[in-house]
Amino acid sequence: MKKLENYLNANSIAYSADDTERFELLYAVLAEKSKLFNLTAITERDDVILKHFIDSVSGVSYIKNNCLDIGAGAGFPSLPLAILKKDVDFLAVDGTQKKVDFLTYAAEKLCLKNYTVIHSRAEDMKDKRESFYTVVARAVAPLNILCEYALPFLQRGGRLVAYKGAKTAEEVDAAQNALTELGGVVIEVADAKIEGFGRKLVIIEKAKQTPQKYPRGGNKPRIKPL
Repeated sequence: MKKLENYLNANSIAYSADDTERFELLYAVLAEKSKLFNLTAITERDDVILKHFIDSVSGVSYIKNNCLDIGAGAGFPSLPLAILKKDVDFLAVDGTQKKVDFLTYAAEKLCLKNYTVIHSRAEDMKDKRESFYTVVARAVAPLNILCEYALPFLQRGGRLVAYKGAKTAEEVDAAQNALTELGGVVIEVADAKIEGFGRKLVIIEKAKQTPQKYPRGGNKPRIKPL
């Protein structure tokens, strides 16, 4: 985990020896289960450390109070974030049962008491509206679509941390109508400072309440995006 430790040190991100052990265990669990299930195409150790672990923790400074990971998949970014942010309660949500099973198993193996997993689609979680200060999402949807899935769950003043890549500027431009409709404002587009990996973090603050009709059901955010 030397490459991960170097990144954490270079960016003044606090961690402990126990955290390093948990990252080692997380890699072992991911490698074990990826042989049985199609969890991630990235399985080589060096690639996992760079493209999953370092990438995930690049957003750690924005994580506060409580955090929802929408479309959590194999647990990135929320599992690495939960290892480092023990004072934050995480809820990981995914609509695929095998991924939910993996996340539950991984959280138990890592003894993460601040990590809960549920099997659901975002549009079905009506009871979670305005319940989170932070929402994170990586590789879920273009920003205009992601905003509809994410912003209804943020408290006013809360923040969406969207992990984006090469087309970040175009996605931000295309999301302006959705942001206006949903009550979000882009307050920062940050470079994750990962060598050889063009990760951008789009930070969106919820400036006003999202209308109750969002997120729309029936896959409408994707079929007819704002």
